[in-house]
Amino acid sequence: MNSVFQLTDCCRTCLRVESALTPLNTLDSDNIKLCDKLIACVSDIAWTKPGYSNLMCSNCTEKLRVAYDFRLMCIHSENTSQQYFGQDKVTSYTNLDDYQLTSTIHIQNNIIEHPQKENTSANSDYLSLLDEETISKSTKQVENSRSVSPDSVATTGFARYEKVVKKTGVPTKSVKTQTQPLPQYISLTPAAARLEAQQTKTTIVVEDPYKFECTLCGKKYAKNANLKIHMRTHTGEKPFECKYCDKKFYHSSHLREHIRRHTGEKPFQCSVCQKRFTITAELTVHMRIHTGEKPYACNCCEKRYIKASDLQVHMRSHTGEKPFACSYCDKKFTSGYILNSHLKTHTGDRPWQCSLCSKSFTQSSHLTVHMKKHTGEKFICKICNEEFTHSSQLTVHMRQHTGRQPYKCTVCDKVCNYASELQTHMVKHTGEKFTCITCDKKFTTAAYLQEHTRTHTGENLFNCSICDRTFTRATYLEKHIRTHTGERPYTCEICGKKFTQSSSLNVHIRKHTGEKPYTCNICNRSFATSSYLSVHLRKHKKYINM
Repeated sequence: MNSVFQLTDCCRTCLRVESALTPLNTLDSDNIKLCDKLIACVSDIAWTKPGYSNLMCSNCTEKLRVAYDFRLMCIHSENTSQQYFGQDKVTSYTNLDDYQLTSTIHIQNNIIEHPQKENTSANSDYLSLLDEETISKSTKQVENSRSVSPDSVATTGFARYEKVVKKTGVPTKSVKTQTQPLPQYISLTPAAARLEAQQTKTTIVVEDPYKFECTLCGKKYAKNANLKIHMRTHTGEKPFECKYCDKKFYHSSHLREHIRRHTGEKPFQCSVCQKRFTITAELTVHMRIHTGEKPYACNCCEKRYIKASDLQVHMRSHTGEKPFACSYCDKKFTSGYILNSHLKTHTGDRPWQCSLCSKSFTQSSHLTVHMKKHTGEKFICKICNEEFTHSSQLTVHMRQHTGRQPYKCTVCDKVCNYASELQTHMVKHTGEKFTCITCDKKFTTAAYLQEHTRTHTGENLFNCSICDRTFTRATYLEKHIRTHTGERPYTCEICGKKFTQSSSLNVHIRKHTGEKPYTCNICNRSFATSSYLSVHLRKHKKYINM
């Protein structure tokens, strides 16, 4: 089986196997198939024989183009010569033996001079000029043979010699010669027909392969079936329905790919990290992570992206376009993915749940990061080998090595780690607050206000089953439940003290480390918590008001 596979999947001309193999029925750059070029150049081999390889390597393709161009050049030169000597008589010979080299004819100034010998009358071995009747018969036979093949040298393999004769007043001697007719061959191939047309100066009309055109958008297709599938994008017809959900599709292949997401089938595997995918397009994009290829470049800045969709979203940061609007509030977003994440702040939906601790998340990526807490997997800096729990922490850390500060306040030069952090910080300078229209409570971000508004509307709240308190997030309810159960899952590794919340543990650890990250911008005094700083700032305001 291996030998059969290699013979059918190798180059037809050199029998080599390489990655870039082109089918012989492929149209070349001059709209002539490779198989037709092969037949025109080497006609004594059946190139499209059933069971044989139908492929050609790139090296042989280049050689074939050179040979084919050389053949066309020779034919063109021959046609030019025949046009130049259009009034001449032509005698053709099919074999070298028919042409006697000793019977050389010298043509000078339209006078034919025969080579002189001592006994010219007795010399019957020399071939004399034919009379006009004999020449015309021979010429007709040659022309008939030419109609079979445009180039007898290339298609028959017979050498052809022509002797140009012009009318003169010199007496001639008629000698009967017998010309062998050229062998008959099969009908012309498409490539040979084109060459024949070129010789007779016949115009070739090349039919457009994409002849099926959409009347609505102008797109063209090679097959009518493809056009019918395309028309469904205009009519909205989706005949292929998923049996697991209500989704419908234009094409059956799209339905097959979709069903794999229900069944969990992932037939396409990465050869580097063994990760599996449901469709080949996902694997192709994934492989760029390993190769580092980023083919989609922004023409406004130097950023590059793995996917075209990522570039499209990025370009909206330059144009300011935000086509995805929230149906609950007035916020707009650059991508549908960000909008879907935002909608969950209104609905409270957290579909991604940890199978080990029952913690839930709004996005699958958040769950992936969370699972690494259980597995102990870390994100490692390749420069200093420092380890981090979150990829975002590693991203922030890398700025120490690169010196980049993308989120820097233009007022006070404070450097923020994230864009959202900078946005919240800028409120301190602008004084902008988001006020609740019900209770006049103010918030630094619109997201906090929207979350607070649900406490008034009662929409998507999480209720405590013990004391009937309500919360806007499931995580808040989870923390509250611990006040009833007495659970304290967060333990200080230094003194063993336990806490109900991770934030309380972080504040406690600062007592051991002496860290005070919150600094007063008036007297430069530092504090361990933001609440302590807020109490301190009130003292400054009190003295200022006095």
